[in-house]
Amino acid sequence: MLATFDNLFMRGDWIMKNEIIELAVGFAFVLFALGPATTAQTMAAGHPKPAETQANTGAVSPAPMREYHALSLGMSPDDVEALWGKPKIKDEGGFLYNRSDSEMAQIEIGSDKKVSAIAVMFQGGKGAPSLTDVFGAGATADPRQNGTVYKMVRYPEAGYWVSYSATPGENGVTIITLRKL
Repeated sequence: MLATFDNLFMRGDWIMKNEIIELAVGFAFVLFALGPATTAQTMAAGHPKPAETQANTGAVSPAPMREYHALSLGMSPDDVEALWGKPKIKDEGGFLYNRSDSEMAQIEIGSDKKVSAIAVMFQGGKGAPSLTDVFGAGATADPRQNGTVYKMVRYPEAGYWVSYSATPGENGVTIITLRKL
């Protein structure tokens, strides 16, 4: 995993412009660290599986979003740096890139020394792919009472899952995550 949450935001060489981005990165860390465990706990607790993974729906085709700006799961760290250049923060657990004023990407490197997760955060939704860009034409997600939109689909045959989370408003954040199962 990258630097601890406190260290990441307290470092003098990297000061965040908006607390929303801090929350988004913290959320991404939680997804990386707890995503598979919480999904398993939720399903074990008797909660229904996502409709896309239930046996009665048949096989699910991989999501239209299988990579992000040519970066894909399973790439080596050297390939990531060759493709995207030097990251803002780098350690054995991954990379953090500031791609623009409103876009950040965290790349997790797994124990096999390959990209195991990609999380991209967009402040204010600027430049963020839409739900249908991520999941394909006709994709829908019911907004929650507070206006937040969330959708996660597991693609077991392709070996990964994709999630989309968007909070509304001018300072809203959109987070798209691709992660190996």
